Amino acid sequence: MATLLSKLLALPQQWQLLLLLLLLPIASLLLVIGRNTGGRRRRRHLRLPPGPARLPVLGNLLQLGALPHRSLRDLARRHGPVMMLRLGAVPAVVVSSPEAAQEVLRTHDADCCSRPSSPGPMRLSYGYKDVAFAPYDAYGRAARRLFVAELFSAPRVQAAWRARQDQVQYSTTIACILFVSLLCGTHNFHLPSGQNFHTCMIGLLGW
Repeated sequence: MATLLSKLLALPQQWQLLLLLLLLPIASLLLVIGRNTGGRRRRRHLRLPPGPARLPVLGNLLQLGALPHRSLRDLARRHGPVMMLRLGAVPAVVVSSPEAAQEVLRTHDADCCSRPSSPGPMRLSYGYKDVAFAPYDAYGRAARRLFVAELFSAPRVQAAWRARQDQVQYSTTIACILFVSLLCGTHNFHLPSGQNFHTCMIGLLGW
């Protein structure tokens, strides 16, 4: 192995780049195939809904076409009102009948209302400790009740009315000054004292 590595390093730089460009797609393909094989072994023990055949990497994305709602209608006529699709690497269950929708949204709503687990939101929310990505459990329900009671109740909204009005006026003034400075081509735009660019941008986005 060390001898082979030394021989590869002795090749010219253009040949090393060519080998790297050839090996990266092959390694990615092997990784995807191995992941699909492992997932297929785990799915053998599950009773999954029927669905159309899919490609290894794209899944059923190409079958959706330019009009996804009509493509899903045609697929539902062939595979039934509950079918399994794979949108890229993400599995999705599609229901297309009132009875199946009632089963999902009413009978089994506690099992279907949580967001799928993902590493990005988990790190962003410090282990699903926020309101948006928290699963539907005791903690999530308590956090949502606290969020609504402390921020979106009628007394809280009315109490923050003056602060919102001040922020709208401030953001409007900053936007007008910035727009005029851009039109005039001047670059000596100064923010008010005690403010920074991040605060102004948050105000403009919130407005």
